[in-house]
Amino acid sequence: MNILAEEFKVEPMLEEDASRGGRPLRIGELLVRAQKLRPDQIQEVLTLQAQKKLSFGESALRLRMVKPVDLRDALAEQFSYPVMRQSSGSALSAELVAAYEPHSEEAEQLRSLRNELLLQWFETGDYPRTLAVVGAGRREGRSYLVANLAVVLAQLGRRVVVVDADLRAPRQHAIFGVAARGNTGLSSILCGRSDIDPVHLPEFGALALIQAGPLPPNPQELLLRSEFPALARELAQDYDFVLFDTCAASLGGDPLIVTRAALGALVVGRRNHSRLDTTQQLADRIRASKSAVVGAVMNRL
Repeated sequence: MNILAEEFKVEPMLEEDASRGGRPLRIGELLVRAQKLRPDQIQEVLTLQAQKKLSFGESALRLRMVKPVDLRDALAEQFSYPVMRQSSGSALSAELVAAYEPHSEEAEQLRSLRNELLLQWFETGDYPRTLAVVGAGRREGRSYLVANLAVVLAQLGRRVVVVDADLRAPRQHAIFGVAARGNTGLSSILCGRSDIDPVHLPEFGALALIQAGPLPPNPQELLLRSEFPALARELAQDYDFVLFDTCAASLGGDPLIVTRAALGALVVGRRNHSRLDTTQQLADRIRASKSAVVGAVMNRL
């Protein structure tokens, strides 16, 4: 097991707090603070570390003083890399694999996608900060992809906001374990009934969510209002990345409207589920509307 951690020197280390000395807390200090390691165990870990030329974390694991999950949590805090521990009482969805299973193959693929988007879209030329995730049909994984992309972008220490622009069957509030707001959200903002009031999710870093709000009878008409592109521009001033979730294109023209405001779209399909012709047609319609197709992703859900 290869554990990346700062090596310890044999010296007193538990009295200085980062807020007092300005020094980031070391792994041992974080484990003690979390009550996963006793202060009197430190010297034994340091002795093994010196003998075997290991990191502090590897030494503590070999001595069975901590569990791998304890070390993972301490490393996440040390490197400002937000991860979550899944529990039966959590309101967060198990779909948030980027937070629950950051070392899984799925999370690694999400990070690869994030990096491609940074290189090809978010940090190119005039630096567009907005992106819509669209799909031709239902159950293709748009909401899953938006939520996890938001998490891996926030893990960079950047400010991210998710806008649930699916005004037909929104899911982002359920994925992030947030109670649905009855009187605020995107639909209320667009019809002038509420101000921009995102829900902040500090457990994921600088990540925020604007819920869909009350489901309107006229989603396309609301999205076509001038307030929507104005909202996208305003959010791009306040956040590093703005991600829009959308409804399935088979339900209406909403994704094209959202993409126009977002300037670009990531097209999503699902293996053994999506039809190539309808997905291609959606990409062609986006291009015809003078918006960019940034790329395409095939989910394996």
